[in-house]
Parts: sequence; structure tokens; C-alpha cells
Amino acid sequence: MIRRLAFAFLLLCVAAPAAAQSQTGATPVVAAGTIVDLGVVPSKYTDPRRVVVWLPSGYNANGPKHAVLYMHDGQNLFDTKTAGFGMEWQIDETLDRLIREKKVRPTIVVGIWSTPKRLQEYVPSKAFEGLPPEYREKVRALYGGDPLSDGYLKFLVRELKPMIDKRFNVRTDPADTPMPDQVFATVSTTPVSTTVTFRRSRREALMPTSGQPILRARSMICGGAANARR
Repeated sequence: MIRRLAFAFLLLCVAAPAAAQSQTGATPVVAAGTIVDLGVVPSKYTDPRRVVVWLPSGYNANGPKHAVLYMHDGQNLFDTKTAGFGMEWQIDETLDRLIREKKVRPTIVVGIWSTPKRLQEYVPSKAFEGLPPEYREKVRALYGGDPLSDGYLKFLVRELKPMIDKRFNVRTDPADTPMPDQVFATVSTTPVSTTVTFRRSRREALMPTSGQPILRARSMICGGAANARR
């Protein structure tokens, strides 16, 4: 029964509304804050992909350190012209306002573009491996092959996070580097899907000054960086 439920979930994820976009083109235009376009970032673990970093209006390279929010489907976060289906999530204006109102801690956002292999990169390997052989073949046919999420996660932990930590004025501890649950994409950032060490944070992605969470989605943290680099 569990295997059948897992299979049904994987099939449901195929319909997730987040189209993979071109890795080139104009830098997203934001309504608040600024964008730093890192361009197409190469990796030895997965296909190269575009990464942009959003900085809130109060960001100062020499000021207080910011938390970092890593988000999948980065093309959809800031600008309708880069977003799949012409619909953006308005992360820039919403988060900038919450920071100015002191409802959340100062945070930058790392937007990670999806690729044409999005379905394979976001599906958890362990869930796939636990399916009966006949179900695995069906998933392969729908997704275009075996899961590639382990390589994607290694890119995030071993390559992208160290780059962000070095270049920007940010906090580097697990509680300040969350990946919020996003529709479908979150399945690849669960601890069971990779041999890379991840730790679950008991804090939320964005914590307001009142102590009550703004984002109630559980956060999967890129922890254990030392183990991941081995």
C-alpha cells in the first residue's frame, strides 16, 4: 500500500505548474531590492543552471549579516518575463515589505533555475528505489529516466552554498540557510533522497520578531557541510 501511495504521489507531481526555462536571457527585473545575476553556474554533479540572488533594499555588504533562503524554480520568483506561464511569485516585493515591517529577519533569496530535466532532478531517489519494478518503469517513462536529485543536492550543498557564503554578507549556520517547502520541488530536498548530510531545522524559514513563524512550511537545511565536502 505504501509503495502504491508513493507511486501515486510521483505521478501527481508530473502536473506541477513550474515550467523549466532557458538558462540565458535578460536579468529578472524586480519591484523591490536588487538582483545579482550569477549567470549559468557549472557543476560536476548536475547540469549547469542559472542562479540569481535577490538582495533586500536594506542589504549592506558591511552591515548585519542576512539569512539565506534557497528557492527552486528560480525563474518564477521575481519577474513575469522569466516566469513559466507568465506568472511570478512576487517574492521580492513581499519579502522586502515584511523585512521593512520587521515581521521577518533580514534575508536574501537564492533563486535556482530549473532545467529541462526538472522532473528527474526534483523527484527523491529513495522513494523511487522503493517502488516495485513495474512502477519504476512507469515513472522512468513519465519523467524521462532515473531520478537525478542526488546530484542536484550535491550541487546545492558542495558547490552553490559555499559560493553564496563567500560572496555575500550572510549567516552560514543551518538555522539561517533554509529551503522552504515548495510545491513538488521540496521532495528532492528531503534528507532521505541523498547521501549528503542534511539536517532538519526546528526553526522556520522566516522568523518574525514576535517569535511566531511567517512561513509554516518545514525547512530543510543544508547542514553538515563538512561531511558533504568529503
